[in-house]
Amino acid sequence: MLHFEVESVLSHPGLKEVHTYSFTENLNLLEVESIDMSTATALQSISLFLPKLRSLQLPEDAPISIVCIDCSSLEKLPDFTKMSKLEQLYFYKSKMTSFDCSCLRPHTQQFFLSFTKCHNLTQLDSLDTLTQLRSLQLYKTSLSVLDVSGCEKLDSLVLFKCQELSQIKGLQSIKESLRYLRCCSIDKLTGINCSGCDINKLEIQHINADKEHSPKAFSIEDGFSLDVSGFTRLRTINIIECPHFNKVIGLEDN
Repeated sequence: MLHFEVESVLSHPGLKEVHTYSFTENLNLLEVESIDMSTATALQSISLFLPKLRSLQLPEDAPISIVCIDCSSLEKLPDFTKMSKLEQLYFYKSKMTSFDCSCLRPHTQQFFLSFTKCHNLTQLDSLDTLTQLRSLQLYKTSLSVLDVSGCEKLDSLVLFKCQELSQIKGLQSIKESLRYLRCCSIDKLTGINCSGCDINKLEIQHINADKEHSPKAFSIEDGFSLDVSGFTRLRTINIIECPHFNKVIGLEDN
């Protein structure tokens, strides 16, 4: 009976924010399998941790700006096509194998997209349609190739423990916008070409190959030799706990 009362609250037309993380256990929401919030037309922010949720319907015309979905049993994602005010979208522990970014049509000036522990995710389609994408974060996905071509406003790219990732395409096409790049524990990645990028901060951790970059600052962990010849913008190099780091080449040229 409690489930029906909770669903009634979650579908209230005046509801603006929903965050289930802090009170899920107390309300026995862990067993909820279906929620229809289509009438919550004032909704602005939603964060759901519902491990058994299989069906979720969100309002089409609500001014939703933040969506965080941690629902590992969800069979079908809600419809995002009419969420023009969407600014931040987070997926946690989703079983999805692919995601078509063309379903996202944010009209905002900046957009943040994150996939965390989506172990089955092997395809990220139509990423180039997100012309307003400012930040992309991938943590423990199974993507083998990431193509950021066309993401002309992307200024932050974080890749963490994506063990199948072997190639990043399109960095040259976003060299005017990219400011922060972090790659950590990506064993199959064989190279990153950031030549010409005006990066402010670069972090390379546990990568098994030498890299060529053109940033203003380096922060490197477990790296190899680094050639900074011709990097006229270079101002700072931080080398932290790099037992296999050989040498820095080209400092005399800067």
